[in-house]
Amino acid sequence: MVKDNKDFDVKTIFKGRPHERQQFSILLDGKEYRGHYTDNEIQWMHPHPIQDVDQDQVDWLEKELHQLLEGDKKLQHADDVEIESVMKGPAHVSHYFKLNIGGEIFRGMIFNGVLHWYRPDPLDKLSEEEFEELKQNLRDQAEGQKE
Repeated sequence: MVKDNKDFDVKTIFKGRPHERQQFSILLDGKEYRGHYTDNEIQWMHPHPIQDVDQDQVDWLEKELHQLLEGDKKLQHADDVEIESVMKGPAHVSHYFKLNIGGEIFRGMIFNGVLHWYRPDPLDKLSEEEFEELKQNLRDQAEGQKE
């Protein structure tokens, strides 16, 4: 099992190009495996884990990787996401958020479902599609905190 972030590393390569993909490395039982992930597909580099473990274990590992790389579509472009309620009441609900994208911290507010970014916003770090997905995921997480 992947124990912590020391056992798993991922970065985007060929950003903004047609061959953009995630490159990952994962440590399993002391041995490092590397690969690329694109279009919901894992492409292993040498050595392929099938050389060291049986197919059931490879299937389990690939399932774990899909969860780590896709994260059920939860803010996959951001790390260290914090969202906290600032105002609660019948008329207004407001949330403050802070997230890390590529080592840069971004902050903002969600007020009545509308995102307001403090400067700078992460649009220059993400594609338009990734940016829209990030905004929707932030709204969804904030909505989940309403009580």
